[in-house]
Amino acid sequence: MFSIIPSVSYAQEVPREQDGLGFALEELLTDKGKLRLDVGMTYNAKSGDDISAAYQTIETGAGKFVSVPVNVGLGKREADIAIGTVSARYGLTSKTELFARTSLYTANIRMSGGIIDFSKNETNSGFLNLALGVNQRFIEEGKYPGLIGFIDVTAAEKADSAGSTVVFGKSGAIGLTAYKTLDPVVLSFTAGFRPSLSRSVNGDDINPGDTVFVNPSIAFAVNNELTLTGGLSLRFQGADEVNGKSRSVRQTRGELEFGVAYAVNQTTTFRANAQAEVVGQNGLTLGASIAKKFGGATP
Repeated sequence: MFSIIPSVSYAQEVPREQDGLGFALEELLTDKGKLRLDVGMTYNAKSGDDISAAYQTIETGAGKFVSVPVNVGLGKREADIAIGTVSARYGLTSKTELFARTSLYTANIRMSGGIIDFSKNETNSGFLNLALGVNQRFIEEGKYPGLIGFIDVTAAEKADSAGSTVVFGKSGAIGLTAYKTLDPVVLSFTAGFRPSLSRSVNGDDINPGDTVFVNPSIAFAVNNELTLTGGLSLRFQGADEVNGKSRSVRQTRGELEFGVAYAVNQTTTFRANAQAEVVGQNGLTLGASIAKKFGGATP
């Protein structure tokens, strides 16, 4: 995952003694008039014995998902997936942020066993998706926790593993993040819903199943430059359907998350994180990203 700190930048100047907290909060909302560019890489390794779903969902941040086509059949599956993402976020007002992100990927999927004795190995790469969205602050943090809402639509995404089918507007996400600062800690809780609509792929009607997700997390500001993070990601995903028949089963997934963020300077931030599955299949996700902020207007 590229963003490991569910957070928000205060529109007002952060006092010097609170710089560490301001850094821990800077992810959720970009300041008015500022542009933030983020480049990151995610590596996901997963293994399991199950009925292979048509897509493998990977969480790249709180409320941020990509669906990688891995339609390879029934049996033992091993997957190695690398995803590169570029995102841009712009502070339209002190309460509203517009964002866009696009991803490329490469995936190697191995399959063996199943009902009949077979093995299969395939590697695919290329365009994965393009998402557009809005973050909106509804409640300023004060006596009560702050509250930010988000909504995005996957404008375009790859729909099949080996071909070049691209579908438009078939998935997205909507949710809320509540956060509270308790010096030197920031607590946050993200919850949302990710609908995935049916799409036509090589003559088949595929419904990937909808997802409900929750992400409680904590960020600890060690000092003005360094922040440590941890959290839990829970995901409840419906079964894939192909031509009206279930291709997989309803899934419950849980991952423990650990990360570190380092402020290189006032405009550049480096992040690294790891997620280990504790509920569901065996899996590991590693991520790293660097973000750069440009411009800025006085609110």
